[in-house]
Amino acid sequence: VMIDELQSETDMVKEIDPYHPLFHNEAPNGTMEEQKAYSVICDVIGRDIYPIGMTRHGHGDLADKTMTVVGKHTDICMQSVNYNKPVWMILQSLSWGHINSLARMKPYKEVQSRYPTYAENRFMAYNAILHGATGIMYHYLGYTVHVPDSYWNALRKVTLELNYLSPVLTAETVKNPSVKCLNKQVRYMVKKYEGRNYYFIINESAEPLTAIFENVPETNEIVHFEDVSKNDWYYSVIMSAYYYGLVKGESAHTFSPNRNVSREEFIVMAARAVELAKLGYPNDDSMNSVDSDKISDWAKEAYSMIGNYVETDVDESDPENPVRIINPQKNATRFEVASL
Repeated sequence: VMIDELQSETDMVKEIDPYHPLFHNEAPNGTMEEQKAYSVICDVIGRDIYPIGMTRHGHGDLADKTMTVVGKHTDICMQSVNYNKPVWMILQSLSWGHINSLARMKPYKEVQSRYPTYAENRFMAYNAILHGATGIMYHYLGYTVHVPDSYWNALRKVTLELNYLSPVLTAETVKNPSVKCLNKQVRYMVKKYEGRNYYFIINESAEPLTAIFENVPETNEIVHFEDVSKNDWYYSVIMSAYYYGLVKGESAHTFSPNRNVSREEFIVMAARAVELAKLGYPNDDSMNSVDSDKISDWAKEAYSMIGNYVETDVDESDPENPVRIINPQKNATRFEVASL
């Protein structure tokens, strides 16, 4: 589209609706001068870049054909607006094999497809963010013949994580932080949220590396449970659950991984997961139970949130008026956990 034509159309849209930002998306090619000329017209600029599974020629005109090209295209967008406008990047949600016009004529099982993995999705998202993107979109899913469940699951894990971290990601970015890393292949960003610094760090090299950070503030907030070893099969699960606020330790330094879990403890963990996933169950205090007064104070909010969805014992001595028996301090069974 010619610049003058686009400017005319932009003016028309702005006259009709002056309240919403106008987003302009560019293909991953062209000169900086061309990008700057178009970026003047819009409120938000971006590029779509899909490096996974492309032919040897790659996607876009930059020499880099790996995932780190996402950050480089983000840099181009940032420079084109002199770092004064938002940049929203459109990341890969397609398989080049399925996009190919010939492939559309074949059953999807006969097409060589290559969707980004969870690790690739996650890297590309943070690569864009750490280079300045303030928005991420995935909008080509409808163009493919078949999107496998494995890709949906991988992408959902990433978007849920970004959603959970959105208060931090949209918080103030610390300019010129005291923390420094001398390895230029390590990209990092520091965010300040509710008085704390959050560090986002990615490795932009093709190989694992060891990076040394200088001037890291001392902190006593690093969690280390003395009874959970890194060699335990459940170590990463416990630490992830702790990080997302689903579980807490028995004390500051113990977790008691082999202790039984009471019903009310499990209900609290499940309620936290419901809140984290933003499932939006309405609070309901109308449970018909004979022992709701036995629920510990710290578990009452969780029961009011999801208590009616929980399997309990039932007193059916009066068939016309069965009564639930919560037994909140009773150990939770595998059946109860699975049913919830």
